Amino acid sequence: MEQIRISAKSLGELALPNFCPRCFWIKLHRNYRLPYQIFPGIFSSIDSYTKKITNMHYEQHERVPDWFGGFGALGKPVKVPHYSKFSVLDADTNILLTGVPDEILQRNDGSYFIIDYKTAKFTGTQDQLLPMYEVQLNAYAYIAERVGFKPISGLGLIYYEPVTGISVDELDSFLLDDGFSMHFRGKLLPIYPKPNIIPGLLKRVCEIYELPQMPDGVKGCKDCELMLGMLYSDPLTSLITLGREERFLEYKESLPWDDLKQKVAKTAMGMANIRNGGTIVIGVRKRGSGYVQEGMSQEHTATYDLDDIKAYVNRFADPCVRMELHEKKLNDKTFLAIVVQEFDELPVVCKRDYPPFMRQGAIYTRSYRMPETCEVRSQSEMREIIEMGVEKGVRAFVKMAQRVGVPLDEIQQKSEGLSTIHRDG
Repeated sequence: MEQIRISAKSLGELALPNFCPRCFWIKLHRNYRLPYQIFPGIFSSIDSYTKKITNMHYEQHERVPDWFGGFGALGKPVKVPHYSKFSVLDADTNILLTGVPDEILQRNDGSYFIIDYKTAKFTGTQDQLLPMYEVQLNAYAYIAERVGFKPISGLGLIYYEPVTGISVDELDSFLLDDGFSMHFRGKLLPIYPKPNIIPGLLKRVCEIYELPQMPDGVKGCKDCELMLGMLYSDPLTSLITLGREERFLEYKESLPWDDLKQKVAKTAMGMANIRNGGTIVIGVRKRGSGYVQEGMSQEHTATYDLDDIKAYVNRFADPCVRMELHEKKLNDKTFLAIVVQEFDELPVVCKRDYPPFMRQGAIYTRSYRMPETCEVRSQSEMREIIEMGVEKGVRAFVKMAQRVGVPLDEIQQKSEGLSTIHRDG
C-alpha cells in the first residue's frame, strides 16, 4: 500500500462522536488538501507568544509559571524538535504519523510531560472535541517515545481563555499608548497517557483508506456535500468524474430512454430507499475495471424527458419516487443526471411485475456489499429503511403537535411516561 501521511490531530477525528467515515475517506484520498480550510494568522501569533512566555519565565525564575501547578512538578522546558524530525512511520500500515506538541517539559526524574495549548474557552463545544484532543496528545506521546523522549509520564491541555470581563476601575490598566492589552487565564486539563491506543487507530485509518468505494456518511453530516463537491464548482461534475460507482451513484452508457427505462426504474426505487437518495449518470461507460466519460449522443439525449421518466418509474413505484433531470456539459460532452430523492414518508415498494427486472411486492435498496440495486436481503439494510421511516414519522408528529399548540416539553414528558409504562409493563 502507498504511504499515508496523517497528523496527530487528524487521527483524533476517529474518536469524535460525530465521526463521518465518508468525509474521512475523502480527506485521506485528498491528502487533507481541503480548499475551505482557513486558519487565521492571529492564532499562530498567540501560540508563539504563549510559548515565549513559558520559556522566558523559566529562564528568569528557573520554574514554569504558577498556573502550571495543577499538573504537579514539571521541571524544565526542552526544545521541541522541528516537525520534520518529530514523526514516526508505522511499519504495519505504512502510515507516517506527524505533528508537533506545543510544549515538552522534562521532570526531575528524567521523564517527560507533553502539553498542548488551546486558545479558547473551555465550553460545551470544546468538551465535544475532547476525544480528538486526547488522541492528539497520545499520538504525540507515541511519536515522542520513538524519537528519544521517554518515558512519557504525563499529558495535559491548557486552555488559554481570553478574559473579556472588564470594569471601569480596571480600564486604565489595560490601555496602552497605541492600543490595549488582553488577559488570558489558563485552565488545565490533565489527559491520561494511553499511547497503546494509537496502533489500533492507525489500522482503522488503513482500513478506511483501502475501502474500494466511498463509505456511507454519518446521518445528518453537513460536510458530506461539501466534500463531494470540493474538487469542482458543482457536485454533478464531481459525480461524473468520480470514476467508480457508489451506493449513491450508478453509471449508464449512452443509450436511448427506451433501452434503459427498466433498469432506471429499478435503480430509482432502490436509491429512494437509502439516506439522501442517489444519482444515475448517463454517458459514462464501463471499460475493464474502470469507467470512461464518453458523453451522450445528441440523438440519445433527445429521448429523455423528465415527465416521461417520472411516469414510467412511478408505474412501478408505490409511493411515487421524486426525481430531477439535469443536463451537464463537460469537456464538450453531454451527460444526463437523474437525481433521485429519498422517500418522503413511507418506503418505496414495487407494485407490479416486469420480469426479469422487477418483482411485485419487492423492496429495493442499494447494496452495502457492492454498488448494485437489489431486494432487501440483510438485517442492516432493512433496519436502515425502518429507521428512516420512523424518523420521518416522528418529525411529522412533532410538526403536527406544534401546529395545534402542544408544547414540546409536554410531548417529551408523555413519551418518557410511555417508555416507563412499557419498561414496567
